[in-house]
Amino acid sequence: MKNNLNDLELKYIDQRYDGLEAWIRFKESDWIRLDGLLEYYLFKNVNLTKEYKGQLGDESVAMHYYKLLFDMFSEETSGGQKFDFQKYLSWQKSNSTEISNALKLMQEGS
Repeated sequence: MKNNLNDLELKYIDQRYDGLEAWIRFKESDWIRLDGLLEYYLFKNVNLTKEYKGQLGDESVAMHYYKLLFDMFSEETSGGQKFDFQKYLSWQKSNSTEISNALKLMQEGS
């Protein structure tokens, strides 16, 4: 799905037994996964991800979660225009402490 107003694209990939994944990019940037790590990076919390914890095996629920997260991302980054995709990818590779914190938050109860 491409939003022609701001060149932010969303695609879904069926990972068979691992369920549905959503990926986004702005114009020709690298694709990044729409998930709890991105929510943590943007908002320093994983509230939405925790709300849907354990439910993403249901495709319709997963689609709803990804749509909400996409809308949050789009609003926070002006449709992707104010988001540095490369900086985010570098953050994922070089900030193991923050990644661990995000993963711990996602494991906690809602």
